[in-house]
Amino acid sequence: MTKYSVRFSCDECSQVHLMGHDIFLENGPASKATIGDFFADTEIDAQLVKIMRTKTLCPGTGNLTSQQDLQKIFLTPLDD
Repeated sequence: MTKYSVRFSCDECSQVHLMGHDIFLENGPASKATIGDFFADTEIDAQLVKIMRTKTLCPGTGNLTSQQDLQKIFLTPLDD
């Protein structure tokens, strides 16, 4: 299993932020990929659905925000 950071493009400040959660996927992308691209033909992993429903603090504005656009949420493999 590979560990991935989950990041999103913030509509509040137009920067990319960590969503505050890392996940493990059995057959995840080999390099950075959007959730929309990677899960285009399959069901989105339950861990990611839960993360997407959680509001995250934008460090630029201090506001709580969430991102539902699958093309603006990214999985990035992490090296051990």
